[in-house]
Amino acid sequence: MSGGYIVPQEEGDHQVVIFTFSGKITSDQQDKWNEQVKKFKTETFLPTGSLTGVTIRGEKTPPKYRPKKKK
Repeated sequence: MSGGYIVPQEEGDHQVVIFTFSGKITSDQQDKWNEQVKKFKTETFLPTGSLTGVTIRGEKTPPKYRPKKKK
């Protein structure tokens, strides 16, 4: 799904939002992302305790699925 929208939910329910990044990420982008996640957790959701975790795992795209470089 594209868009990353969440909907209201009841006590005991949960939603998972996945962001997929492709290609190069610069150090500046990394720093901005990390700062925004920190603010999001602490300023938006920490007071209610409803954001229970942020999991990030990098994945290597298998060579057979990578775009072929033009020669």
